[in-house]
Amino acid sequence: VAAVLYGITGRPSDNSQEAFLAIGYAWRDRSPPFSAHWAPGHMGIEGNEAADVQAGLGGSLPDPGFPPALTAVKARARALKREAWKEWWSTNRPERYARLAIPGPGKRPPPELSLARKTLHHLLAERTGHGDFEAYHLRFGHEVYRTCRCGQPTAVEHFAECAEARVRGPWGSEIRRALRRPQRLLGKDWKKYAEWVESTGAYDPAEEEE
Repeated sequence: VAAVLYGITGRPSDNSQEAFLAIGYAWRDRSPPFSAHWAPGHMGIEGNEAADVQAGLGGSLPDPGFPPALTAVKARARALKREAWKEWWSTNRPERYARLAIPGPGKRPPPELSLARKTLHHLLAERTGHGDFEAYHLRFGHEVYRTCRCGQPTAVEHFAECAEARVRGPWGSEIRRALRRPQRLLGKDWKKYAEWVESTGAYDPAEEEE
């Protein structure tokens, strides 16, 4: 509210605190005396709630043409940046990320980064399709590459079909039901994917015969 009041003079403040102090100094010697005190918002304080209502009504009025406060400009710039990024991501994200419904980077690091490094490596390989998979080795003409411990070629989403992993995996768990939709495990249900991989050793190399 202070920033709005100060802004109507045509000299917007850099922040609300500056505006608050300026108004306090200007009205300090008025008669009757005026004093201002900080009050927490959204706490049911009658005067503060009334001020919020008036601020909302003022925001619905036509733009008077006064320059906004610097904090408002920064907030708008951040909002425009987020909107532009979301629009770019929706049209330029990798096709596989689109199928997995993986959202673009947000304000905070993706929570998947909390996974153990080995598990995170496998998750990213599955998501991107770039990893220790047979198709990758054939593409680059590699003559020697490993197979899955179940004897089948390594492939994207094979973790959900691996017979060896299914034997090792916990029975009667929600994860087994989730294996019917492996793409969901690689997307929003990545925690279940991590639990399955870590409990079954789905990517462990085949044991060499003696």
